[in-house]
Amino acid sequence: MAALRTLTTARSSSASSSSQSSPSLSLFLLLLVRCRRFSASSPAAAPPPTPTPFMAQYLVDRVGFPPDKALYAASRSLSGLSSPARPDAVVSFLRGSASLSPPQILRFVRCRPSILAADVPSNLLPKLSLFRSLLPGAGAGAGAAEAPSELAALVTACASAFGYSAARLARSLAFLRDLYGGDDCGVVFALRRCPRLLSNDPDRVLSRNLAAVRYLYGSGRDPLPLIKKAPVLLTSSPERIALLFRAAEEVIGVGPESDLFPDAIGAVAPLSPETFSNRVGMLRSYGLENTDIQFLFRHSPITFRLKDHNLKAKLDFFIGAVGFTPRDILNNWQISFSLDGRLRPRYNLVRGLQSKGLVPQDVNFTKVFMMAVERFNQEYVHKFVTSEGSNLVRSYMSSPAFGKEMSENGSDSSHSE
Repeated sequence: MAALRTLTTARSSSASSSSQSSPSLSLFLLLLVRCRRFSASSPAAAPPPTPTPFMAQYLVDRVGFPPDKALYAASRSLSGLSSPARPDAVVSFLRGSASLSPPQILRFVRCRPSILAADVPSNLLPKLSLFRSLLPGAGAGAGAAEAPSELAALVTACASAFGYSAARLARSLAFLRDLYGGDDCGVVFALRRCPRLLSNDPDRVLSRNLAAVRYLYGSGRDPLPLIKKAPVLLTSSPERIALLFRAAEEVIGVGPESDLFPDAIGAVAPLSPETFSNRVGMLRSYGLENTDIQFLFRHSPITFRLKDHNLKAKLDFFIGAVGFTPRDILNNWQISFSLDGRLRPRYNLVRGLQSKGLVPQDVNFTKVFMMAVERFNQEYVHKFVTSEGSNLVRSYMSSPAFGKEMSENGSDSSHSE
């Protein structure tokens, strides 16, 4: 009995002890669970900001890159650079030896950011010498004042070519010089229009496409007139060249035997055959005939490079608002002018002056649109600043069109949007 009493007392004591410690254990477990929940639900502490890579900051500060573009270019092409020595040498080379302006340097480097890691004496100078050889006036001590700007424009246009070896570029230039019969000016013009001529292998691509042009154009015909109008033919494929030839023949009936064929190819080459067909269809819907369209090939090929909505807006303006006939549009290249940057503001100003009897009713609007900026301002702006038409003139002078023409001296206002 004594043993049983002892066991019972022990169990009772154990249960009592357990019941006293249970709340503390439960509280501990509850706090542990809550801490885990709080840790899971609370936002993670923000990591310290990653410092801007050295070259990304360099591209922003020294070249003029937008920050987002600089970060991408630096991580993709320039991650191995940790010192400004080589990039500084390249920028100095572009500014000095190649005569590039700051905007041109930005364009050049954006096209090929890895150029900043290149060695100037062994890599860049030999390539620049090749381009300089196309411009005799660009040499040291040259008398041609325009040579540095011509060299800079050529180098900027052909920035992608600096990713190839000087030996490869020399072969491409030799191919083009041979094709152009030593006419370096013709080669420069082709490269400005189609820099990819230097990015394609002369033996495998350029020669192949030249053979295709010769075959499709017909034996005995010189392919150079076609190449001059559309140097992009040499960078296309034989299949695409055949499609372009077919489009010129089927859409407007101009075949290789026609003197207009090079002009037709020049108009269709920058487009797909479908787009070209649509543009021709739109011109026909406004009353232009095949002979009119062929005239545009030769005198205003930019017409076919206008986007559909721009072309339609200009045709509506000329024919609907101004009252031109299709033939009136063909007389010059006024269709290449900017609609909102030149044509419509000038038209509205002159019409307003006519409504007040300040200018004759028989104004020739073709001349109005074609006038140089200074002449137009003399005839229709400054003369009426203090007259009854002053409100019209002030409205025109405060418009973006007037500011654009004055700041660019009329040069860019003649270009289409």
